[in-house]
Amino acid sequence: MNKNLNPLNWTKKQQIIGGAVAIVLIGGVTTGVVNHANHQAKERKIEALKNKKIKLCKVRAEKARNLEKTNEADSKKLLDIAEKTPTDKSIKLAEDSILKVKNAEVKKVFDNQVVGIKNRVKLENEAKTAVSNYQKDAMNQNKYKMAQQAISKLTSSYSKGLKDSLNEQLATSKKQSDDAIKAQQGKSASDSKAKTVDTNKQQSGSTEATNGNSNNANVASNTQSTANNDVASGSNSYGGGSKSK
Repeated sequence: MNKNLNPLNWTKKQQIIGGAVAIVLIGGVTTGVVNHANHQAKERKIEALKNKKIKLCKVRAEKARNLEKTNEADSKKLLDIAEKTPTDKSIKLAEDSILKVKNAEVKKVFDNQVVGIKNRVKLENEAKTAVSNYQKDAMNQNKYKMAQQAISKLTSSYSKGLKDSLNEQLATSKKQSDDAIKAQQGKSASDSKAKTVDTNKQQSGSTEATNGNSNNANVASNTQSTANNDVASGSNSYGGGSKSK
């Protein structure tokens, strides 16, 4: 080993210089170690913040999914109520609920369902009106056909109860109308028959009166002829007597 490399063999000046160099080297190493530690701490902090942000995003996404599921379930429930009881209020509640749904495809399906409910209500009201109009004028065959056509458009399963009820009402009114027409036709036939019999009686009476008058005239004529003959005979007897005198 070189003696000059042994710090123990250094001169006081060399030792001072060597010590200074050592301090510088140690300081550099220490600074490097500290900087490395600080860098690692910073990276750990960044990583922790990143993980926290990811976790927060996941939590928010999960809440959003749960909220969407809740909104969709609420909309389905309110749509079911509107299907079974399609009032203005129930339909409006369903529409307001659908506005909260974010999924575009699901929202489109729900919106189409609302349109279907509104169209069904329109057809049901038209069928009710058509049947009512026929009931008020049950002998009008055009109104009967219009009622039949309106009822035939009720194809929804939700309209089945109403459709059956309207068909029953229509059948009842049709039967009443048919019975009334038959009764009217029977009365007309009876009246016509009675009128014919009365006419025949009147004609028969007129004929008998005419024949009676004719017979009376003949009797009167015969009587008058007899009287005339008697007068003539008497006149002849009277004249003969005068001559005898």
